[in-house]
Order: sequence, then C-alpha cells, then structure tokens
Amino acid sequence: MAIQIRSNQIADAQVGAAKLDLSSGTFNFASATVQVATPSADAQVANKGYVDSVAQGLDVKDSCKVATTANITLSGTQTIDGIAVAADDRVLVKNQSTASENGLYLCKAGAWSRTDDLAAGVDAAGVFVFIEQGSTQADAGFVCTSDKGAAVVGTNPLAFTQFSGAGSVEAGNGLSRSGSTLSVNLDGSTLAVSGSGVKVADGGISDAQISNSAAIAVSKLAASSVTLGGVTVSLGGSDATPAFNLQDSTGYPTSSLTGSISNSQLSGSISEDKLAGSISNGKLANSSISIGGVTLALGSSDATPALDLADATNYPASSLVGQISNSQLSGSIANSKLANSSISIGGVTLALGGSDATPALDLADATNYPTSSLVGQITNSQLSGSISADKLAGSIPDSALLNISAANKVQGSAVQLKASGSGIANDSGLKINTDGSTVQVNGSGTLEVKDNGVTAAKVSFAPQIDFFSPNGSTQNFDLGNTIPSGFEGMMVFRNGVALKQVASSPADVDEFALNRTGGSGGVSRIELGASPASSDTLNCFYIS
Repeated sequence: MAIQIRSNQIADAQVGAAKLDLSSGTFNFASATVQVATPSADAQVANKGYVDSVAQGLDVKDSCKVATTANITLSGTQTIDGIAVAADDRVLVKNQSTASENGLYLCKAGAWSRTDDLAAGVDAAGVFVFIEQGSTQADAGFVCTSDKGAAVVGTNPLAFTQFSGAGSVEAGNGLSRSGSTLSVNLDGSTLAVSGSGVKVADGGISDAQISNSAAIAVSKLAASSVTLGGVTVSLGGSDATPAFNLQDSTGYPTSSLTGSISNSQLSGSISEDKLAGSISNGKLANSSISIGGVTLALGSSDATPALDLADATNYPASSLVGQISNSQLSGSIANSKLANSSISIGGVTLALGGSDATPALDLADATNYPTSSLVGQITNSQLSGSISADKLAGSIPDSALLNISAANKVQGSAVQLKASGSGIANDSGLKINTDGSTVQVNGSGTLEVKDNGVTAAKVSFAPQIDFFSPNGSTQNFDLGNTIPSGFEGMMVFRNGVALKQVASSPADVDEFALNRTGGSGGVSRIELGASPASSDTLNCFYIS
C-alpha cells in the first residue's frame, strides 16, 4: 500500500534543494513568481532586472547609500549630499578633481577602499548604480559613460552621468524641485499664484516695472488731469495763457512783473536792501532821529553830541576819559564794592570797620612777646618737658614741691624721694626695691630678670589654637587673632600632618604662607597653595 504525504503535513522550511529532483520534467510557474539572484555563471538563471540591464548595455552594481556632489577627501566618515556616511557604507564617487579616483568605494574610518564589485583594474564601461539617499540625488541612477577599454578603474578618468530616477529632472532658473514636483519661484510682490496659475500680484506693477518706451493711454489712468490756481489741464493738453489765481503764491521774481505797483498795493514797509538806488529825505514820512536831547536828520552828523545820559545804564568804565575825583563820589564806598574788604591775622578775620576787643589770636608762630606782658600764671600742664636748673632763679623751697617730705630726704643729699610707690628706698643711700621672684639684683650688682621669673601672666601674648572645617573650594582661612610682628612662625596641621610654611606662593595643599594682617578686619590669614578637601581638618597653632 503506497503512503501519501499531504502538503499540510510537511513542516515549513524542512525540504531542502537536495531532496528535490529537478533534473528532468516540465515545471509550470505561470501563476507564481520565481526570484533568483543576479547570475554570475553561465549556467545560472537570470532575473528580469539583469536581462533588462544587459539589453541596455548596463552592468548593474549593488546600490550606494549616497553619491558625491563635489571633490572629497577619500578618508574618514563625513557628510555627503546632506547625509552622514558611516564606515562600510557604499558611496559613488564621481566628482573628483582627479577623475581616475572616481568609482565605487566603501567608507572607512581611515583611508577608503574600492568595492570588490568595481575593484582597481576592471573595466567600468556601462556600470550602473542606484543611489538610495541624498538631498539632491536620492532615488537617482548613474551610469559610467567612459568608453570600454578606456575606463580601467584606478587608471583612466571615469565619467558618471545621471541615467534614471527622480533626480533626472533638475530645477533651472526660476524653478525649485521637491521630489518629483517642480514649482515656479515667485517674488510675491510683482507676481503671485492664483487658482488658475501665475498672475500679476495686486499692486504689483510700479514705475520701476514700466519700460521707458512703453506709453500708457490717458484713459487708463484713474486721474488724467491737473488743476492749479483754478486752471485745469488734461495730461498732454496745453494752455498758453492760464488765468492762475496767485493769491497764495510766493517767490515770484519782480523782474517778471509787467506794469507798476501802486502805493496801495504795498503791504507794510520796504526794507533798505530791497531799494534800488537812493530815496531823498523829502520822500520819507520820518527823516530824522532824536536821542538824548540831540536831533539829527538822516545823513547828517554831530561829532560831539551833547547827549543827556541821566537815564543811561551799562556804560563801560573802560570807555571813560579822565578820572573820577573824590568830590564826584556820592557818599562812602561800601565794603562790597572792594576787591578785598577784610584782613585775617592769627586765625581771626575782621571786616574793614569791624572790631574784636578780645581776639582769639593763634600765636603759635609769634616771637619776642615780653613775659612782662603775660597775665595770670603758667600751670604745670602748660609746660613742655622739664625745667632745667639753669632756668631756675634761686632755690625752690620744700614747701613748693608737691611730692617731697622731710621723711623721704636722702641723708646728706639734696635729693628728695617720693614718699611711696617709687620703687626706690633710702637705705644709707639709694637702692632699688625688687620683688625677688621676677626681678633681682645679681652678684655683680646689676638689675636683671630672674630665671623663670617671666610667666604667661607677665607677657601680652599667649598661645592660640584655631580649628577649621574646609568646604573643598576655599584655600584662604582667617585666624581669630592678629599675630604680632616677630612671631610669624606657626604650625598648621592638615589631618594631623604638619604643613610646610613658605614666605609666599605656596605650591600645593601641603604648603602655606602667612599673611599677617591680610584677613578680614586686619586679623592674620593663612593661604594654602590649593583648596583642602571638605573631608579634611585644619588645626593652626600660633602666638598672639
């Protein structure tokens, strides 16, 4: 009994070519499509695309991502025709300055390499390639038009011409293309698009668009005449003697007037510069002037007019002749009229005519003032320094000395001792009192500070410790006090490790310089060469 296997019992992709016997028989694919690769051997089946290309004399190659539009550098990734080209993308190079460099290439990070299907040494005549992407060459096909035998890749110049595709139509002057659509470029002011096509834009024709040789009929004008001074004339018309109304006209030359102008036609007065020649005084309504009691006819003169200047003002003193006598002055001259109307002496200023019975004169620079003229007594506070013995007249009695008593006189001497608090005692002569713990007289009879006699309480400075918590960005830190001059040496520890103190310009975070008074308010500041980390600690030991 024969076994039958139905098609739905066979799993997909389980019967290989080796299981099919195609060595004989007739196979009908009238209702199906058989797809095969581009043939590379004589016994292989050819597809329609290959047959069409051969029929047209084309050698079809795999498509390229883009095609060049200008000379390029054949190395590295780059942008071509608006498309970024990556490594191993196929590129049609057709615009090199050296045409023998044209051909099909694989983009590389370094130097590009020619593709295997159009390698150096093969003949490129009739090679056809389709372009996938690009701002101007997408979906276009290009064919090598170099003659066979003179199209050796890498040796001969290769020329590629557009053969097919949307790119076969280029937009010329006045046109633009988007894909397969061509559009007319219009300026929008003189030309515009209407529902039926291109038209002259509303208001688009101005004087600039009208040729000088073109004539526009008067009937085409909205306004075809002009009216001036009550006279209307059509464009192109004429009126040899127009009856103009010139009531509002100005600037008409008198040389063009016909006839005479009567007195009644004159408006106002005629200025001198408008007169041609001279006018006699008899023709003038007013032919003289009178000023300061003196009358002069026009054209006459008076070299020494006796003018009455009683009401005149602003006469310049520089124009006066002679001098003004004392009797011509009325009253006294006020201080305000004087250039200098006061005096200043010893810090006291007095106006002329003023008085000061007790002027507070500053006599710091005065000399030769007689002591006999002094009033009152000079107090101790007014004395500068001490009075030397040679300045004393006679002896000063004990009663006149403020701090001397008989009990404190030095025996056999005229020296008097202060009763108490002087540090000097009377012990068969003078001696220095010491406390014996901080100050002593040594074996040589010299006063000295006793060993270990100076304690912290006796000095005006003390050791100080400041602690800082860095923030990671600050390299300058202000101390809490000002370090005295001569005590600039100090210790700074970062995380317990002592830093190096330098005079200036610390190199890094392990060095510091002291700015003794550079901190806020004059306190001392330490300046590190770099900012310590926020996790660091800083401890500063110094004397202040």
